[in-house]
Amino acid sequence: MLALGGLLAGCSKHKPVMAVGPNDDISIFTNTPPDGPVMRELVRLLAYPVEVVGKEDAFRLDPVPYSRFDVHRFVKNQAFAVDLSGDDDLAKDLPRVLESAVPDRYRGKEPFLAVVRDVWATGQTTLFAVAWSRDDLARLLADCDSTALRRSLEDGVVAGLGKTMYALGEERSIPAQVAREYGWTLQLPSGFFAADDPKGRVVKFNSENPVRLILVHWEDGELPLDAGSWDPILSNVLRVYNDGDFFMPDRTRNDTVTFQDRPALRWEGIWQNEKYVIGGPFRALAFHRDGRSFLLIGQVFAPGESKVPVLRQVEAILNTFRLVS
Repeated sequence: MLALGGLLAGCSKHKPVMAVGPNDDISIFTNTPPDGPVMRELVRLLAYPVEVVGKEDAFRLDPVPYSRFDVHRFVKNQAFAVDLSGDDDLAKDLPRVLESAVPDRYRGKEPFLAVVRDVWATGQTTLFAVAWSRDDLARLLADCDSTALRRSLEDGVVAGLGKTMYALGEERSIPAQVAREYGWTLQLPSGFFAADDPKGRVVKFNSENPVRLILVHWEDGELPLDAGSWDPILSNVLRVYNDGDFFMPDRTRNDTVTFQDRPALRWEGIWQNEKYVIGGPFRALAFHRDGRSFLLIGQVFAPGESKVPVLRQVEAILNTFRLVS
């Protein structure tokens, strides 16, 4: 049996350890059969397809015996799907963790789902699916709002990357220069370069291996946060500043979301370039700050490589946007 002290150590308020491992892996801990309904529901909920020109699974699931928890304690992503009526070590140990991580949900004695950040390591995302019978656990997963759960999980993983990916190095001079000249900035990992067009109000950041492109454009005034207002601007910025890039409307969707606790318009889609016969996934955000309207575009070009992890890195960079007074 794993010592309770080992589990509880990571639930303190002090988390000096950085989460490790790929951002598209999830270590799965469950006390239900590996081929049973709970695991099937986890696969459906977490290994959903993401459009990246072709399709990639959002996450690869790695079922791990609880006896090996210490090896996976600090991984970036975890999921616990636990029947607390069991007599196994996981069912016995987990309540002490839940009392610390999600006390309000746990004490209600009702099945629940919760996405929690930084339980054992900084930059970590942990999904808890908890019930007091195996049937209730399977039903909980089958009946949940999959869209909301996936969004919450993605938000957690991207936010976690914002805490871990700069540990490998950070580009400081370019963000500082942009802040001085334009009054806003982004936090960039090492290896990024930049170019700007003051007249067009565009700054372009790029890096290689894999190729990550970030474009920032701004307008005076607050444009309506709708596709009709912003699609032409998005199209023009891609075309002019990325040598003919365009986004594919039939493979792109936009939604009204919350970005940094304020309203925003968000795109998820595919960009292409007929001149070079290339393409890839992109994410974009339009929002208002201090009387100006901003458009952030993040693109990935990684032929032959997994694109989902790189796309999350780009989103994490977009999330660092801030005004500088």
